[in-house]
Amino acid sequence: MGTWNYRILCDDTALDAMCELSESRNAVKDIKRFLDQVIEEDGYLDVTVCQYGLVAAAAVDISVNGVDWQILSDCRHDPQDEEDSYIRFTDDMRKRRLKKFRAKAIKALQRIKGDDSELRDLWEENEELYPKWIGNIDRIMKRLGK
Repeated sequence: MGTWNYRILCDDTALDAMCELSESRNAVKDIKRFLDQVIEEDGYLDVTVCQYGLVAAAAVDISVNGVDWQILSDCRHDPQDEEDSYIRFTDDMRKRRLKKFRAKAIKALQRIKGDDSELRDLWEENEELYPKWIGNIDRIMKRLGK
């Protein structure tokens, strides 16, 4: 796992998903597809499917509730060009109308933190950061459930 922090956008695969959404001609359709993939996948969820779903759920949260950098990234340690990509992504998602995906995002997040999630299994191995990672997911779910 190319991860350097427990926050959502602090993982190589999550950054791939963020870039894919930033460059997409139809980000709304892609967000729905990423969420649906998590929800509809049978059996054990692959880490990549989980990360893409997690970023899609974060995009919905950004659209509905605004940016919470405590959830997303501590990008102060990243080079300036990476900070710019975070800002472009969050600015773009704030402009989107994603409120209709709130329930779908919550359902995807429940599945990502469930027993059939490879991502959860990987995080569980880190006794120190696992509670913080789960806490981030719970925080997004709470924000989306308002």
